[in-house]
Amino acid sequence: MIRAKLVDVPLFCVEPLLGMIREVCEIQWVEEAPDFIIHSMYGHDVLRYDGVRVCWIGENLVPDFNLCDYAMGFSRLAFGDRYRRIPLFRWYREYDGLFDDQRRVRLPPASEALAGKTRFCTMVVTNGADRDPFLAELFGLLGRYRPVDSGGKWRNTIGGAVQDKQAFLRQGKFSLVCENSSTPGYVTEKILHAFAARSVPIYWGAPDIEKDFNPAAFVNCHRFRTREEIVRHVQWLDRDAAAYAAMVGQPCFAGGREPAALSRKVILDWLSRIFGQTREAAYRRNRLYWGRRYERDLATAHFHPLMQALRLLRRKVIRH
Repeated sequence: MIRAKLVDVPLFCVEPLLGMIREVCEIQWVEEAPDFIIHSMYGHDVLRYDGVRVCWIGENLVPDFNLCDYAMGFSRLAFGDRYRRIPLFRWYREYDGLFDDQRRVRLPPASEALAGKTRFCTMVVTNGADRDPFLAELFGLLGRYRPVDSGGKWRNTIGGAVQDKQAFLRQGKFSLVCENSSTPGYVTEKILHAFAARSVPIYWGAPDIEKDFNPAAFVNCHRFRTREEIVRHVQWLDRDAAAYAAMVGQPCFAGGREPAALSRKVILDWLSRIFGQTREAAYRRNRLYWGRRYERDLATAHFHPLMQALRLLRRKVIRH
């Protein structure tokens, strides 16, 4: 049995990960002296613990392997047994709902997918202020053609925030899906929710999005030179029933099957290799002089900022 602790991890979408960890080992959750720490990058409390650190990333950040031993996140990078790319959309329950027992993408008939489409385009955005302006610009341009129904708190057009996001998205022929920022590999749950609602995503965000999803199944804004070209393409799909039916009838993943790298078996195997080791064998980060110094300076800066300021001032005085 391993002794573990959660630090700065949002439970609403990390529970599937915890369920997988429970499948590969017996785990005891403790407050003090954990052997393994499952943490994120929302805070710095992980610096208080010296056990093996497994970092779960849900935002557009790159893991700091000077602080963690293992990580899972968005970046398309290779780092031996220390890293797996597991984007945020993999941890949402709607992901498993896309597949049948053979892990093929469920594909309802086009007529069924079109049923109940009473809106042209929907979106659900909570915070539109601290993000790339692309969303606001495309929202405005699409709205000149036909109204985009906003069911979130940002630019709400329906009289209040929706209670059931998926039910709302199912009403739209299209879903306006924009990430907070554009970085290769950074793909969140937004496009997944549109696919789960059998709505055609109008996607902007990761420029390499087609490495994750079938390019024939959505409108990839990165394929167009201008925003006006995007709008004209959406207009064509909206007016051409056959073209729209062909797109909404496509499987969201190329080949119509779950990507092997995101399969439950692959992720379980990786987790089993991590948590199947003793604490000493599982360490990967540098825990000698420079590694310790790096962690100590960060901990001092975050927990004792005055002490860190005095230390930096002393170094400056000595140099001069």
